[in-house]
Amino acid sequence: MFARVLVDIDLLSPLPDHLLVERLDFAFVADVEYEWLPQFCSHCKVIGHELAQCWVIHDQGRVPGPQHEPS
Repeated sequence: MFARVLVDIDLLSPLPDHLLVERLDFAFVADVEYEWLPQFCSHCKVIGHELAQCWVIHDQGRVPGPQHEPS
């Protein structure tokens, strides 16, 4: 048996693998399974790519500016 729930999660923290569910007269620990997770870059903290594709680290996508030589 399982329940599907929607929770707010801080993506800057590690994703939990279990949750404490508290009721008025009891509490229990529930395991967490993720049906799907978006790509998330742990370097620049952006959803849509992973660390291996991070343009901040790999300098991809940057448009080079004009080159100036010292006078």
